[in-house]
Amino acid sequence: MKSVIILSLLTTLLTSCDEKNLYAGRVASSSEASAAETSETAAADATVNEDQNEVAEDLSEEALTITQELCACSAMFDAVKASFDVACVDGKATVALADALENPYDGTGVPNINLLQSDDVNGVSQFMVITSFTVPTDPDGVLAMVNAMNEADFTEGNATITQTELTSTPGDNSPLTLTTEVEFGLDVSVGIITVNDVRHLTKEFMKFGSEGNIQGSKVYLTEGAPDNEDNIIADQASFWIPTETGTTIITVSQQHAENRNRHETAEETFLAVAQRTLVDTFGLFN
Repeated sequence: MKSVIILSLLTTLLTSCDEKNLYAGRVASSSEASAAETSETAAADATVNEDQNEVAEDLSEEALTITQELCACSAMFDAVKASFDVACVDGKATVALADALENPYDGTGVPNINLLQSDDVNGVSQFMVITSFTVPTDPDGVLAMVNAMNEADFTEGNATITQTELTSTPGDNSPLTLTTEVEFGLDVSVGIITVNDVRHLTKEFMKFGSEGNIQGSKVYLTEGAPDNEDNIIADQASFWIPTETGTTIITVSQQHAENRNRHETAEETFLAVAQRTLVDTFGLFN
């Protein structure tokens, strides 16, 4: 399910812009070194709103226990550090994480997309969002549904995505439970744009907490075709917290993309597709 969210955001951003291939490698090859350096410099200069650094106070005893256990696991999320840091600062829950835990989307009305970062740095739009919703299944059921999507194909506007699970490797449950590698192709044609790219999506699933009852995942894109011109970062940190009636899924997503000098348009598109995808994902689970 996490792959659906990431891919929807990327493909919609691509179809909202005018020229080059926006679907580029997260890990640059040697020939892409200068593009990678530009992206890293832009990332360093980016700003995130105060919710990232503001620690939550007055949490309920239950919420405090959950967030303490979650925030103690920073080393497990090293591959998606920027996303994890939105949820936890110095081992304590941020206001953004507390709000996501206490106010998940339940299918009523329009879901809230908490946009924590929206920057235009040298023509690169950088976004960070945190979302949450409830599902009527336990974390093991969430994992089963996520893995069921590894062989699924999708059509999103003018883009077609094909997926093939390459590997599925069980972990030792301390804390890694499963690692999957999914190969997918993006085929899109919009005006003069023609993209035919193959990417890898790495998903690592974990159990943590004092009783191993909290689960989660880190999901990130790896290198694409060597002739891609842009360097896009896309990753997620997700936490699956059991409740009396199911699971609250909290997801932090980071996306960077060249905006063709249309940052406001990119932001509007990003938020619209994030909102739609949250509603669609909620519907699939429920």
